[in-house]
Amino acid sequence: LQEDFGTPDNPTVLPTGRHRSLDEQDLSYIQALLCANPTLFLDEIQSHLTETCNVE
Repeated sequence: LQEDFGTPDNPTVLPTGRHRSLDEQDLSYIQALLCANPTLFLDEIQSHLTETCNVE
């Protein structure tokens, strides 16, 4: 690939996977939530996201 494209990866490959469900603001919220409550379980984080950020 280095010889063909001048880069170690293939620039013609399309990205894989799903679109992200969370944006940067949601991720910042989770980080602040965990800093304040480091022992939260995943279901509790999900409940907070649903209530505060309308993320399901």
